[in-house]
Amino acid sequence: MSDFFISLFPDFRESPEVPPGEQVKLRVNWSAQADDINWTSAVVVYNAFDPQFEILDEQTERHIATSDSGQVILNLFSMPTYPVTLAVVLWGHRDYLLGSFPAGSSDWIQLAYKTITVIPHVTVYEGSIETKQMEVFPPGFGSEMYDIPVSGAVASGSDGKIHVWVRNTGNIEFHPCITWKVSSPSSLIKDYRECKALDLDPNDTHHFWEAFETFNLDEGGQWTIEIELILEETGEILDRWSGNLCQIEAQADDGVIEFMELEIKDTSAKESIPVDVEIPKKQNRNIRLSDMCNCPKGQ
Repeated sequence: MSDFFISLFPDFRESPEVPPGEQVKLRVNWSAQADDINWTSAVVVYNAFDPQFEILDEQTERHIATSDSGQVILNLFSMPTYPVTLAVVLWGHRDYLLGSFPAGSSDWIQLAYKTITVIPHVTVYEGSIETKQMEVFPPGFGSEMYDIPVSGAVASGSDGKIHVWVRNTGNIEFHPCITWKVSSPSSLIKDYRECKALDLDPNDTHHFWEAFETFNLDEGGQWTIEIELILEETGEILDRWSGNLCQIEAQADDGVIEFMELEIKDTSAKESIPVDVEIPKKQNRNIRLSDMCNCPKGQ
């Protein structure tokens, strides 16, 4: 008979979680009743998924009492990114002078057996885009902050600057990065990325903004923006927002040239420019007409 259990540092869990890359250790506690006074025990950990039952680690002890117990600590492997199932076996042998397991393995008796699955611990980061604003610099002096999307039209020719506040909504600090892409009705205007130098603690916020540059809001129509909060450690997107940025008023033309005419001196003729008729030499001796009319060569 045996009373046999195992636990994983630092505490006992049937399905322990270990961060990938950390060393997996097992603390095995056992007790057993042997038929003979002098006997040898072996605690052996196998890779249960290996067809040959690869031995990951083992320890043997010699005993001089029929009832005995013990504890061994086994250093097994570096935790991968997938679950690992282990088979832990307590073996007993009547030969007190026997060396390490598995020498003479056919004479070993299985006293206890247990499996345990070690699960990779996945750290969950959480964050959100809290506030989005655009600082508008109209022609002239001063600026004003508007929530995104901006309600009401923005004057053409203004300059803009994006401000974004993000929050760590989880329980683990992380390095946040922000990206935003500002587009006019016809093209991409701004592609910006910035990362916070230090960790963002749980429930803290951070303000991202491009300190020294603005972009010109000179094209009439609907402008849009895409914002992403990114975890610098892994590149994971924690939050994303896209939509309308603002409506830019179309700039009215100050004036246009509707038509042009050439009035020929000493006549009542008026011809639209460019002129397709031949003009006599005496009427054009004081002006250059090469770009405005079909004049005889040399005139």
